[in-house]
Amino acid sequence: MAFMKESTLRVYCYGVVPGAPLGERIGIFTRGERGHQAVDFDSAHSDGRFMTAAQAKDLVFLMNRQLGVDPGEAERIIRAALGPLLTVVPKP
Repeated sequence: MAFMKESTLRVYCYGVVPGAPLGERIGIFTRGERGHQAVDFDSAHSDGRFMTAAQAKDLVFLMNRQLGVDPGEAERIIRAALGPLLTVVPKP
């Protein structure tokens, strides 16, 4: 499988962080930086409910699409930021 060079990737993307607690599952991953920044898109609704894991993945997919980042590109950005310890599950 051929990978794009890091310099051809977008500057950032959104991703779901496996194992992160509710409210911290969605993060911004920036090319060239290690780790991620948590965002509050995964916060509790006014009734105290959190979005499901499937809803979080759908939201990430839609936000990345708005940025022009496809699932493969998002996976490369996230892998570069977190290394091989992260398992990225792109939306089919």
